Formats: sequence, C-alpha cells, structure tokens
Amino acid sequence: MRKAILTIKTNENTEEATTLTVEAECEEINGVLKVYYEEALLFDQTVNTCVTIDTDCVYVERDGAIGADLYFCKNTSYETDYSAGGGLKMKMQIVTQKLNIKRSETGASVYAEYQLSLTNIKINDTTISMQVQYL
Repeated sequence: MRKAILTIKTNENTEEATTLTVEAECEEINGVLKVYYEEALLFDQTVNTCVTIDTDCVYVERDGAIGADLYFCKNTSYETDYSAGGGLKMKMQIVTQKLNIKRSETGASVYAEYQLSLTNIKINDTTISMQVQYL
C-alpha cells in the first residue's frame, strides 16, 4: 500500500464547491488504481470508501449505512440506491457527460461532468474533480 492525499471537489451549480481532503491508502491492481479512505457523511456517520480509477471509468464504492455508490463512465447512465439515513432510501441516477482521467508517477486526476437525478427527477448538473497525490 502507498499513502496519498486525496482531494475531492464537487460543484452542484453553486458558486461554492464542496471540498474533501483526506489521507488515503492506494494500491495498483492490474493497472487499476484503488484509493481507500474513511469519510464522515450525514449525521457524522463514518463510511469506508474505495475509489477505483480505471483508464476510462471511475467507481466510488461506500460500505456504510448512508450515501450511495457512484459510477462515472463517459456517455453512460448509472442507477443506484441512495440512503439518506433515518430509513429514507431513493433511486439515484448519474448520467456522465464528460470524463477526463490522467495518471502519472506522482498520482492521478479525475474530472467529470454529470447530471444527478433522484427518483427520476433531475436535481442538478454537477462537476466532480479528484486529485490523488502520492506521498
């Protein structure tokens, strides 16, 4: 395992982006980068997260009681269950419109533009960027 700093910025059509910066553990398996970290989502519940960065797709998988898995692959639609806590669950759809993935000896970067919908109602157009900087 290799240590890294992971920075994730999301912007949901607002002037202010949401930024998460955490220390992470990384490994490369068959050319695919896996980044593992913990994050506190709603109600300060800790969730273990794995970001898988492949050559043409990115998958964010969470194992906690709240949140949702995310899948970004250019011109692809993905549907998952979103758990907001308190027993509230709904379908979440992600339609990736643009995806750029870059890998280097010092880390990786991801930029995605996507539409986010909950139970088939469009919520917003969103961007997400991820920077993995090896330590």
